[in-house]
This record gives sequence, structure tokens and C-alpha cells, in this order.
Amino acid sequence: MKVTIKDIAKRAGVSHPTVSRALRNDPQISKATTERIQKLAKEMGYHPDPALTALSAYRSSVKPTYQLEKLAVLCTSDRIDRLPEHIQEQVLGIQNRSQELGFEAEIFPVGESEKEQGQLGKILYHRGIRGVIVTALPWQIRAFPWEKFCAVGIGENAEPLGIHYVHGDHDHAITVTYEKLRGHGYQNIGYCNMASSEKRNRYLFYGSYLKQRALEGLEIKLPLLYPPGDYHSLLSWLEHEKFDALMIDDVELFNFLTHSGIQIPEELGVAGLGASVKENNRSQLASYVLERQRLGRRAVDFMQSMIHKNEVGMPAPAARYVLSTRGYWSEGTTLRTK
Repeated sequence: MKVTIKDIAKRAGVSHPTVSRALRNDPQISKATTERIQKLAKEMGYHPDPALTALSAYRSSVKPTYQLEKLAVLCTSDRIDRLPEHIQEQVLGIQNRSQELGFEAEIFPVGESEKEQGQLGKILYHRGIRGVIVTALPWQIRAFPWEKFCAVGIGENAEPLGIHYVHGDHDHAITVTYEKLRGHGYQNIGYCNMASSEKRNRYLFYGSYLKQRALEGLEIKLPLLYPPGDYHSLLSWLEHEKFDALMIDDVELFNFLTHSGIQIPEELGVAGLGASVKENNRSQLASYVLERQRLGRRAVDFMQSMIHKNEVGMPAPAARYVLSTRGYWSEGTTLRTK
């Protein structure tokens, strides 16, 4: 049976226009994707149809160059180097996966005011952009005209918007980290976080931590929630609660602890929740690592399906999808030897 472009696309997990352009060495397709698809085509025994090749060449000579469909990526800035590191990773995942699937992802800054949000919606609509991906923003964008677009969010901040979204699995992060600390012999495990971060994540870490203690029949100890960068109450809290290990979701807090005189891991074991790959590599913090590029990639996969089905506007509550992505454990150097 003759191998077709669609056969290659199905095996490669990309769209057939992407395969077609990769086989023509289209510069809009990344070198890595082009090489992968061309190698796969050779392995599958693909041979181009001379008649179709000639027809394609003729069409190219009389028609304008095909333009990739554009996806809008909403961020706090239009420059990736000005975004927080975890958002940068989301955007890189979005851009890489978009290119593999035959889309072009462009960053658009979205403001906090309703006027700015409404104006941005009009601009995107009149530019013919159908797909919008919302990164983990520090504010809500309720004035955006969602009814005109296919929309996917990243992170728990998308929950109140009513759109589909992908997020890290907070409960899995707490469960895995808690079990790893138990495996290292820690008995009294605490948890603290920035109050704003916990609120943005709908208190999922907070609730999962309390669940772990309840399942073990332990005394319920409430996590410490503190203002961003304000660690003054932390040391007295640690002394009062007598924790021998601490779960955190704030790398700056770890830096504070290392300079506070506490011996890590001899006096206190420290483990991170949802650290990025870069953060984990820099700090050597024992941590549950969340690959945020994978969040971006999954958002694009979801978006591709929505665009193909023309799923525009808010989904009905019963039809809404929330996709969780799990991370992995990295042992690090901040826990005592088992």
C-alpha cells in the first residue's frame, strides 16, 4: 500500500500540512522537526507523486506563499525576556509545539484594565486570529471577548474565566513530596507559601497538605501563609512547631533559609513543590519538578483540536475540560541521607 503524507503525519503526531512543508524543506518548520519527519518518511518508504509535485510547484508560482495560522499568547509583556521564568518556559513550550503543528504563536501583552482587554480582543479578532492561549497571569481578564475565540488557559488562574485549561497536579505534588520526606525519616513535616500564590492556586497545596496529615491521624497544623518576600514570621513559626522538614513553593524562601543560620539538611530538610527545571538545576533543591514547557505544549494540542472543530466561546460547565500534568521527583541535596 502506498504511503501518503497523511500516514506520515499520523505517525509523527503532527498535521499533514506540517509534513508537506517539512518534506519541501520549508524554513518555517524547525530544522529538528524537518529532519525527524524526513527520516520517518524514508523509513516508511514514502515516495512523492511526480504529478502532484509538479502541480504544487505550479500553484506556488501563481499563489501567494501559505501563511501559518497564528495563535495569540496572552502575557504581561510582549518580550519573552521580561516575563517571569516560569512563564518563559510556558511560552517556549507553546512556541515549539505550535511550530511542530503548523501554527505560529505570537505574544501579545494584556493589561489589567477592562479597556485594554476589550481593545486587545478587537485587535485579535480583526486580524483573523481564532486561537488564544492565556498564560498564568497575575490578574483576571474578564473583559476579553471570549465568545469570539477558541481559548485555552494555563494554570489555576484560568479557573474563574470559565475556559478550558491545563495545570500542574498540585495534589500529586504534595503526595509525592510528603512520601519522599517520610522515606528520608522525617516525622514532623510542615508547609508554607506566599498567601498570594496560594490564593491564585485556589489553596490546592494547602488543602492537600492538610489531607496528608489527616490521613496519618496527625494533629492538624495550619500552613504558614506570608506576604511576598516577608519571611520575618517564618523562623519563630519553625521554632514553635518543631518541624524537622519543610515543603515550600518559593525558591527565594529557600535562599532565605540557607542564610538564616539553619543547617540544611542536618537541622531541617527542605523540599520544593512545582519547581521549574531551571530552578531545580540551579538550587539543587530536593523537589517535585514541573516541566512548564509541557504545560505549554499540552495547551497547543488542546487548541489544535478546538480550532479543527471550531469550538468558539465559553464551554458549557459540563463540557469544560481541565487537564492536569504531573511532574517528577528530583532528589537534590537538601534532605538528609536515608
